[in-house]
This record gives sequence, structure tokens and C-alpha cells, in this order.
Amino acid sequence: MYIEGTAMPTWLIASALGMQVQGTQVSFHPQVSGAFTVNNLYISHNGEHAWIDYRRSAQGCETFEIHENSGLQLTSANFITRTWQGGTSGDWNTPANWGGTLPDCNTNVTIPSGAHITLSADAAVQNLNISPGAWLDLGFHSLSVEGTLTNQGTLTQSGVVDAACTNGNGCPLGEISTSDGMSTRYAGVYIHPTGADANMGVVELTIRGHQTCGNSGTLQNSVQRCFEISPANPQPAEITFYYHVNETNANAAPVVWHYLGGGAWEGEQTTARGANGVWHWVQASGIDAYSPFALADAQPTALRLTRLQGNSPAGFSWPIPVLAITGALVLIHLRHKHHEIA
Repeated sequence: MYIEGTAMPTWLIASALGMQVQGTQVSFHPQVSGAFTVNNLYISHNGEHAWIDYRRSAQGCETFEIHENSGLQLTSANFITRTWQGGTSGDWNTPANWGGTLPDCNTNVTIPSGAHITLSADAAVQNLNISPGAWLDLGFHSLSVEGTLTNQGTLTQSGVVDAACTNGNGCPLGEISTSDGMSTRYAGVYIHPTGADANMGVVELTIRGHQTCGNSGTLQNSVQRCFEISPANPQPAEITFYYHVNETNANAAPVVWHYLGGGAWEGEQTTARGANGVWHWVQASGIDAYSPFALADAQPTALRLTRLQGNSPAGFSWPIPVLAITGALVLIHLRHKHHEIA
């Protein structure tokens, strides 16, 4: 194994991190206490390599900030795995629901299909997998994730949107970071009120990840993420919608759509789009009606024929084919000198 880092000599890095290699797995066994950081750590073994930053907080939370990885599996001897058991209640913060011990920042957590869990206090995990059919409601609480968060089910968070959110891009909802706040692990939306009344009150955001809205059949190439935004006091706003690169569905330039009901979707005024690493975003302004929202291809604007006028010589009859927006072909025979259809 070959390693190098900018913070200290190679031999000291290996000793401090207690690194062990088996196959493609690199396991860390930290030999130091307290906060500890190694930046630009390059690990190479058996033709595979990884370029990372390693952070350990004063509370013992370990973070692998991966810049590049060709196939190594990075883990720590301090990581444990827990799966939601439930049975007592739907409260995340009840130890019995986890087999007796609550997850912490070094716990890999899986929420199985069918589980509906609510946080009653702030929580922390290492990696989090929300399975298809599972639901995690953060309420007004925060969840820190040191590693990765994969949402294939439903994630909900509530927050207050008011005049303080008129600065910059607005206030975030559904944004989850590491415990030190240095890295974003999940991105939802930013809401920026633009109306005369900026107080939207409590806003609930629901994200269905890696899936399209259930009524999105008429949309084309939908991004695999459905947003529901429910403000207590709906007001006009500019909203930035985020989605992971793995949810793009090969759509490089989606626009924002709002569901009107009855199978009808209306395109919002998409003003900008971009990407921050693995997180892509689309911004729309002038939003004044809510839930749900989808990101999909722009579609042609429908045209309606409202007036057709024709002139012909006396006694002459000839057909004019008219292609209506419905696709029907209408033959109109002009048999008089002047005809008008309105």
C-alpha cells in the first residue's frame, strides 16, 4: 500500500490512522483522540486508488471526504450497522426501536420499506439508506450525515420561511450536512419569498427520491425526484430545486413543472440552472401555487386556431386543409366570393 498526505510524513499518517488493507477494503483504526484531520490523502493499492480528506471531530465522528475513488472501500473500525426495528413507536429517538441503542454519527443506518419514522430530537448517522416505501420525517429537527444519504423513499422536513429568507438564495429545506457543517450530504430546496408579504409561515417539504411524481405521465424525461412544498401562508417565491446526479434520468436541462390537478401540468418560469459537484439545481421564479413540483423536459406551447379568412373568384370552389392543434384535418370548402370562419 502506498499513501501520502500533506499534513504529516507518510509513516506517521499510517500510524495515526491505523490503516489496514484487505483486498480492496481500507479500514481505519484511529490511534489518536480528539479532533484530527488529514487533507489530500492519496491511497493506492493493487491498482486501485482513492484521494480523500479524513476528518475526526472532538466527539469522535469520522468523515471521509472523497474527491476521487477508483474502487477502494473505505471504512472504520468504529462504524457499526443498525436497521430500524420499530415495534415500540415511530419515534427515531426511542432506543428500543433500534434494538436498545440509538444510532450515532458512526452508525450506518437502514430504514426498511414500510417504516414511517419521525424525529423527536436532533440525530446523527454515518451513512443513511431510506429504502423504497420507507418514510423519514425530520419535523423541525436536524439530522447530520457524515457519509452518504440515499433516499429511495420519502424524506420530509419542516421550517419557517419569513423575511429572513429574502436574502441571497433564500432559506434551505431538506438540506443535510456533516456534523461539522463543512459538507452537504443531501440537498432539497431553497425558498426566497418575493411577494409583499414574505411571511410564508411553516413550510413542509417532502421529497420522493429516485422516483417520479405519481401523476407525471404526461411529462417527458422527468428527473427522478418529486417535490411537494406546502406553506401555511402561500406567497409568491423564487425556488431553487436540487437533485442528485444519479437522479437526472439523462435530462441535462429540465424545467420546473407544477401540477394543477386532473392530469394537467403547468410550466413555471425557469430562470437558471447549474450544478455544485454531484448536486444539480434548477431555479424558477414567480411561483405562487404549490405542490407537487416535477423537473422535466420543456414541451411545445399549444396553439389555437381562432380565425381563418379566405377569398375566391365567383363560382370557384377549392379545399383548404387546416391542421388543428388536436391533429385533426379539416377540409373547408369555400364556395362563395367571401367566407369568414371565426
